Amino acid sequence: MSDSRHYIAVFALVLVTLLWGLTFPLIHLAVGAIDSDVFVCLRFSLATLCVLPLVFNRLRRTNRKIVITGLVLGILNSIAFISQTKGLETLAPAISAFITGLSVLLVPLLLPLFRLGTPSREELLCALLSCLGLYELTGANLHAVNQGAYYTVLCAFAVALTLLFLQKMTKDAREIGLIVFYQVLFTAITSLVSITFSSSVHVHFTQGVILALIYCGLFATGATLFLQTRFQRDVSVTLAALIYTLEPIFTVFFSYWLVGEGITTHEIIGGTFILSSIVFAEWMKKKKREKNESRVCEEKR
Repeated sequence: MSDSRHYIAVFALVLVTLLWGLTFPLIHLAVGAIDSDVFVCLRFSLATLCVLPLVFNRLRRTNRKIVITGLVLGILNSIAFISQTKGLETLAPAISAFITGLSVLLVPLLLPLFRLGTPSREELLCALLSCLGLYELTGANLHAVNQGAYYTVLCAFAVALTLLFLQKMTKDAREIGLIVFYQVLFTAITSLVSITFSSSVHVHFTQGVILALIYCGLFATGATLFLQTRFQRDVSVTLAALIYTLEPIFTVFFSYWLVGEGITTHEIIGGTFILSSIVFAEWMKKKKREKNESRVCEEKR
């Protein structure tokens, strides 16, 4: 794979995390007026309606692999988004962001399960550095952890499994749009099923709820899933997980820009650690590639 293709993919995934950056504060403001599973169902239903016109003429190309891929990703998405939204009902956004970000450590550990190789010492080091940065940046006060943390840990596992399964199933996929469509469709359906098991459902369409649904449905779901599905396969899944930890950095930036919240020293240090883990991972990849090219040249001689 060419360097240009790799860096385009990196840029696309960074854009994904930028679009995700607003979701934590928006969802935190919305969950008090709407059940978490209802919010996820409406969010992905809106995303499905947005994606459908783009793939309508290609629906006849649907095959069994595409449907199964979409179904599994839909189930994992439902678990991740419902558990994260449920956790945000009682858990501070900073702690939620930190626990969710622990998926960056789970990804390399679960690589053998998906036959995607084994984690190197460098990958584990980058993951640990990124987790340290997440803790410092979010100011996660783990003494304030409550029941919402259990839901958020489940979310972290679901996120890690989603990244790994997506990497495995889209390696040679051509119909990216159809995979995205069935992914959002099945996420909406499975979250709708979860609503039927709820003892009570409350929905109050406040301005915050409507804003969160529109933004999350159009930008933080439809657009990001397409970019993620299309470009994640062009980088290693471990690097992708590291890039996704940029999300809280963008959250801090948007909070400062839109709300006027100050940026603390902890946030600057944490962001530096996260960025350093990504730069180090890229540097190690470049050194490894140069070493392999050098060995090939020597063998040819």
